Amino acid sequence: MFQNVEKNINNRQDFTEAFYDKKDKMKIAIKSLLSINNIIIYIIAFMVSMVGFSSHNIMLGLSPFAIAFMAAMLSNGNPVGIVYILTLIGTFIKFGPNMLLTYVLTSLVFFASSLFVRHNIIEDTNEEKRLGVHLFASVLIVQIVPMFFRSFLLYDLLLAIMVAVITFIFYKIFANSIIMLKEFRNKNGTRPLSFASEQDLMDIMNLIPGSVSPFGLLNDKELKVKFYLDKDFLNDKKIIGIHPNDNTATVWLKVEDLVEIVKENGSKVGFVEL
Repeated sequence: MFQNVEKNINNRQDFTEAFYDKKDKMKIAIKSLLSINNIIIYIIAFMVSMVGFSSHNIMLGLSPFAIAFMAAMLSNGNPVGIVYILTLIGTFIKFGPNMLLTYVLTSLVFFASSLFVRHNIIEDTNEEKRLGVHLFASVLIVQIVPMFFRSFLLYDLLLAIMVAVITFIFYKIFANSIIMLKEFRNKNGTRPLSFASEQDLMDIMNLIPGSVSPFGLLNDKELKVKFYLDKDFLNDKKIIGIHPNDNTATVWLKVEDLVEIVKENGSKVGFVEL
């Protein structure tokens, strides 16, 4: 009898621990989804979904930027659920139900083809390239298939190919940009990159959004900020233009002079290859 009571107590303890462990994991997941970095991604996703072009033919209307951005997020292991929903909303608001239908069909073909081939690829296959091929093919399929059910011109076929090419190009741009930011963070040991808050800009550099400049480092009395500069600027004694902490004017000076000014203030300077 006592053994049964002890077992019941242990079972209850295990259940309680599992419940709170699951609850903690859920809190961490929600906190991650609503992090500043992800919120910035969500805003960008919504904005790019409202940029596109359309044709007299319904099925040739597509926002290549929305699906390209969503695919780029997927290729880099970023959360795509909220991104996808926001691009759907942005597409519908800006372009209406017809383009939304095209976007949904294209994304479904893309998801299906990606999942179907995933188990058959070689382990060292580049995920970015693989998804890029699927994206190009998916866009092209959704653009071309409706043509077989009506008469079409060579112009329509070329336009469909152009849409697929543009989508692929912007996919590469978005994907490579994300990779570059991740590599920069890993190489330099920085925290996840994001825009500084309005409060931090004012407290640390005495600047407001829109007027951020390297000269703002002169106001960083506690030397909290490290200045990073593309190594390419050091070649051929280039001239650089920056705001004098006021976005209504521009100061032009030699790059080495700017670096010297920042160093004299005591701020750290790093050089990166982009």
